[in-house]
Amino acid sequence: MDGELAILSRGLAGEGLSGEPPSLPRVPILSGMLADVRTLHVKPKKGRLKDLGRIEVLLESLIRRMPPEA
Repeated sequence: MDGELAILSRGLAGEGLSGEPPSLPRVPILSGMLADVRTLHVKPKKGRLKDLGRIEVLLESLIRRMPPEA
């Protein structure tokens, strides 16, 4: 999960592997991604396994919405 978060973070920051301009999702897609992140409910102090499952599902959803060249 840590590696997937790093890839997503670099992609959203516009850091590609090549020197080409960043390829980000369109604004409606980015807005939806942000809304999904904001609606995630976890209890970080408890460190519950089901919270990790929710985070993993969200992360997979966010990565699927990134352009393939990002």
